[in-house]
Order: sequence, then structure tokens, then C-alpha cells
Amino acid sequence: MSRPLCRLIIIETAGLCLRCSPYVNEGLAVNVLNILAGKPSGYGPLLIDADVIVVSKGDLISQAEREIFRSKIIEVNKNALIIDGNGLTGEGAIDVAKKIKETPEVNKTLTLKNSMPTAICGYCYGNKILDPQETLNRYNQGKELKAKIPNLNCGKCGFKSCNEFIRAVLDKKVKENKCPYLKIKN
Repeated sequence: MSRPLCRLIIIETAGLCLRCSPYVNEGLAVNVLNILAGKPSGYGPLLIDADVIVVSKGDLISQAEREIFRSKIIEVNKNALIIDGNGLTGEGAIDVAKKIKETPEVNKTLTLKNSMPTAICGYCYGNKILDPQETLNRYNQGKELKAKIPNLNCGKCGFKSCNEFIRAVLDKKVKENKCPYLKIKN
């Protein structure tokens, strides 16, 4: 079965997926960053893995503050194209459109750059392939394993959280018995 070619995927996170960063390896990752929303170092993969960073609301601060903010972006992501943008005046829109047009078409299976860490869906359980059946399978496997562990986030298995442990088991990087509290169901 062939999949339809997708020219553009837009994922709007409203800033809620700073840790998840649902970018795909095969496409262009664009982050629109509000210059007033905090330090770039606190954004995680959403900023670090972006190919293009559009900085908005720069008109609300001084030129010196904009330059300092830009240098802080470069500290966490040296490779991204940084574009100053303004939704009211349209500044930067042509540059963003040009970058999107230059991006090659994707005609293969899409994979996520990072696993999503919240463990509430197949992607959160570490699925990186954008396929409904793969996602459902991964979700069911993760849910089954989550029911066996106490969800203490104790770190005794060597992972910071039980969700990280679940992803490692599903990725076959560690065995289930690494959790000292594993509930064995008969």
C-alpha cells in the first residue's frame, strides 16, 4: 500500500511540548519563539532540534536585548537559521516561506526526532514511526508494562522515571526484570 505524499505538516503545540518536540527527521522543524517567554536554555528539544527559529515580539525590547537573546539561542542551537518575525507586520514571512519551499519533499515513512516523555500514547511510549498501527501497538505494549510496575520513579532500575524505563524495555535496551518492584502477574 503506498502512502500519499505529504508536502507540509504543521504541528501546533501552543508551547506545551517543550520536552516532547514532535519534530520529524525527514522534514523541516520550525520553532516560533516568543522573545518574552524565557531563556532559550530552558526550551529543550523544541528549540535544540529546530532547523529554523522564528523569533517573535522582538519589537517589544531593545536592539541590545534582541542581540543578547539571539546569542543565547545560538548557545543551544548553533545550526538553526534564525529569522526575526512579526505577525502584525509580516516581517520574516517571506524568509520562512522560502525555507519551506527549499525543503525537499518527503515520500517515505516519517520518524520522530525524539521519543515523547509523558507516556500517555504510543508516541509517548517511545514510538518514533508515524503510523497508526505502529502507534497503537506501542501504546498497548507500554500500557501493559506500566500495569506491572509500581510507577514510583525511584531510579533503582537506572532510569530517572518509570516511563523512561518502559521506553527502554520496549526498545529492547533493558529487560523487564531490571525493575526491582516489578509486579509479576500469574
